[in-house]
Amino acid sequence: MNEQLIKFIELCLMDGVISDKEREVIFRKSKELGVPEDECEIILGGMIQKHSRSNQVTVTKTNSQKNQNIVTKKTVPLKKVNNVKKLTFGKKNSLEKEIKNYVQLIEKNNESIRKSKELNLKIKKRVESNKSELKKNVLITLDGLKRGSSILLGEMKFQLDEMILKSKIKNYLELHGTIQWGSSNTVFSPEYPHPISVLYNHVHLGQKTEDKGKYLSGYLKGNSFEYFKSNPSKIFDLKKEHPNKVLVCKKGDEFRYVILLFDDYFMLLLLHYSFILESINYRKSWGSYEYDFSGMKHSSINVTHEVIDVYKDLIL
Repeated sequence: MNEQLIKFIELCLMDGVISDKEREVIFRKSKELGVPEDECEIILGGMIQKHSRSNQVTVTKTNSQKNQNIVTKKTVPLKKVNNVKKLTFGKKNSLEKEIKNYVQLIEKNNESIRKSKELNLKIKKRVESNKSELKKNVLITLDGLKRGSSILLGEMKFQLDEMILKSKIKNYLELHGTIQWGSSNTVFSPEYPHPISVLYNHVHLGQKTEDKGKYLSGYLKGNSFEYFKSNPSKIFDLKKEHPNKVLVCKKGDEFRYVILLFDDYFMLLLLHYSFILESINYRKSWGSYEYDFSGMKHSSINVTHEVIDVYKDLIL
């Protein structure tokens, strides 16, 4: 029989009352001491019977009825219990000391948890401060890049191949604003659309369009190919976004890395060009379409963009 559990029950029985709260604490204590629940029930029942021989034990229960707490009393009937070990109540001070130590241990553990949270918060603030300082330094470095120089952004090496200043962006739009590309033969002409055009005024030539019941990307008219155009679309609105610089890095023919440099932040984008050749199926004559058997092709291109977070996997 567990001596510590018995001492604890004796302490609870001193006022002759076993409340629901005390009963809950007794079973929790028995669990900590490794005493099975049924064994604890037998010990508790025997000690209540023992104590009730000379003192009536009252068990309190709290019932909820119409949102009011009502306390009822139930008298535990006396039963004859054999072979109950004689108990003494002479070790009250040692039990109180044990409970006090147990409470102090809990308080110490809570204090350790609190200090750990404070430390984690300080580390988080320091990391955010370091990251903010790093971003400022990267911004300064980007602003100071010269044509042909480079910087490592994450795992990607950004080499500056072209730089457009804020004052020159509108000039670039006048030169490249309306994207005209494609040819009526297998030779791709002209070059891929300029990133400024893609960012601020993207017109797609050769887009599939329904015309007179036929889905066409364009048609032959005489000896030239007429493209169907898409409506202009924009990734950014130049009236709202005013970058100080636009930096361009070429990665082969199909990729352009573009950095929009602002006063206190920057954005890195990846433009992906996909070029295809499509058959010319129809020619238009006197307002009607006739099937074309020449086997000629025209060029078509799509451009997608992706915003890249260079700090996503940053560990400080």
